[in-house]
Amino acid sequence: MAATNADQEYARYMLRWIDALDWPEFPLAEAELPALRSYWLQGDVADLDAIATRLWSWVDAHGDPRLSDDHRMLLARMLICVAAPESRELERRGFFEQLLRRRGVSRDRIVASGPGEHRTAWAEAKSGGADDVPMTPRLQRMKQQVLLAFAALSFVSGATSPPDPTASSLEILWIVLMAWLIYLWYRLDSEQRGFQRSPGLSAVVVLIAAVGIPWYLWQSRGPREGRLAILQALGVFLGALMLSALGASMFGTPR
Repeated sequence: MAATNADQEYARYMLRWIDALDWPEFPLAEAELPALRSYWLQGDVADLDAIATRLWSWVDAHGDPRLSDDHRMLLARMLICVAAPESRELERRGFFEQLLRRRGVSRDRIVASGPGEHRTAWAEAKSGGADDVPMTPRLQRMKQQVLLAFAALSFVSGATSPPDPTASSLEILWIVLMAWLIYLWYRLDSEQRGFQRSPGLSAVVVLIAAVGIPWYLWQSRGPREGRLAILQALGVFLGALMLSALGASMFGTPR
């Protein structure tokens, strides 16, 4: 897909930031930057997917999916952003700005430098210190809507429970819908945090959510925040069970 003018504008904005900051010696970045510059600045041909793959391989070999304050790791992730063909989507998510904050760039400086309407989008993001994860308002609202839908579905599944749940095709439908909502929340959250999803982890989240979600929360947030997130997820699960039991006691057959 050909890059749009908006993609090009945002990619040039990211390159300007990369050029403006001081970085430690990083041979891979020095090798990939010329091709990225020529693609976005001169319109030359470049294999962006191959560049992103090499950068991701380095990130995987030298770190983990969690964000790090290591300058070479930050630069690698910034270059992965630049290698995205549809960079405008990154602008809406604010992930590159999150990396800038990790690098020590002030919020006010980022807002002042944003291209066009991006200034407003970033200004609406969650305020906080350099270690905070900026929230994209749209993704956060969508995550909340998914949780509300999950709660409503839990209640409805209990309210429509038959005497023998294993014999009901409706029961299978509720299970499929719940698995889809869990995956949707996982996808939105991973996009919000800039976490690279793997096919294996995505499959576990769908098929064995009780294992996949805690593992994702631990990997995406780190030990300290991950423990709290896992407890919150457990609270959501217990709340869903209570809503299902309430629905069954009010309208269905208690289990």
